[in-house]
Amino acid sequence: MAKFFLLFVVVGLLHLVVMSEAATKMSCDEQMVEQQRLNHCLMYLDSGSGIMPQGSTWGPTLEQHLDLCCMQLRNINESCRCEALNAMMSIQRWVRGMAENLPEKCEFEPGM
Repeated sequence: MAKFFLLFVVVGLLHLVVMSEAATKMSCDEQMVEQQRLNHCLMYLDSGSGIMPQGSTWGPTLEQHLDLCCMQLRNINESCRCEALNAMMSIQRWVRGMAENLPEKCEFEPGM
């Protein structure tokens, strides 16, 4: 069992090294696409704000989203992280703006 765990850790570290080396050769936008536009960071932030349901049985927990978000950020070159976070926040603002229009689009009465 210990050998399997050690192998798992080594493979994980090799994956991080390969990803970080690949990240240095990619543009910031390519890195964002590779890291799924920091989708786990978006989900973590939305979960914490009450937009996404917490404790859902069909998806990762809040802590898992945070861990995955941190991993996505680590896989983005340090020189691109600010740009990546700004792009993610633009996506979040756009989604929130769209969400605000849903009651009207679904024809809900005010206060419902």
